[in-house]
Amino acid sequence: MMVYTVVPGPVFKHDCQECSYQMTIQAPNGKQADLYLCPKSQISQVLARYGNEPSEYTTLAEQMGAILNNPSIPELPTLFPAPSES
Repeated sequence: MMVYTVVPGPVFKHDCQECSYQMTIQAPNGKQADLYLCPKSQISQVLARYGNEPSEYTTLAEQMGAILNNPSIPELPTLFPAPSES
């Protein structure tokens, strides 16, 4: 399991005035990401900015879609088995 550390930020330029900065996290390898809450979509999304270029960000929804659609990852029931009845 990768553990992230909260560090001072924001580190990267983010030009959306509607997003609210939440925190900056740092991975053990030193890479950082600024986390924002974006209210522009139908549901508020968590956005992770990892660079200053307009395309250098991802959303939690995009990452979950990539994980859930990856054929090499076991099906959800295998990842989250039902509790055993005792």
